[in-house]
Amino acid sequence: MDLTLDFLIAGVISLIVLWDIRSGKIPNILLMVLLIIKITKVEASFAGMIPDRTVVIEGIISGIGCIVLMVILLFPFFSIGALGAGDIKLTAVSALGFKDPVLFFLTVFVTALLMGVVKLLAGGKFLERLRYLKEYLTGVVVSGTVSPYLTDISERRSYSLHLSLPILAAFLIHTFIDYHGWGLR
Repeated sequence: MDLTLDFLIAGVISLIVLWDIRSGKIPNILLMVLLIIKITKVEASFAGMIPDRTVVIEGIISGIGCIVLMVILLFPFFSIGALGAGDIKLTAVSALGFKDPVLFFLTVFVTALLMGVVKLLAGGKFLERLRYLKEYLTGVVVSGTVSPYLTDISERRSYSLHLSLPILAAFLIHTFIDYHGWGLR
């Protein structure tokens, strides 16, 4: 059952990736479907092993804590316009069920960073974007105010990396590691 749910989760995240790439949006209905599957997976993993309700309550509190942690970690990126709310919700829901959601977040972050560097290098824009980042960070430090990172919509679209793709990659990486007994989940 566990592997079947993982395939289902990967399928739903894949649909979200396709939707995100085509429209730039992540539909809440697909996030709800993913949340239901993730909760089912967590419940199935405890089936027959729960001696009392306190373990279930601890699991629910842990899940809520995971979601809150992901929102806290990603909010700064949202506040400068680098991420959308759908990216934050997808990261939070995708991290549910992993023993170490911070490790999952770091996997998403490193994967996104690598994908972004490859995209910029392939497009010949790496140095240009590095200079822009330096100017942006200098402006933030000098002025003490945070402004949107990219203000031009066409600029945003050309440089954007849909976070849903690194989230799918991180999910597959962590699932692969888990099934090979390295116990990150």
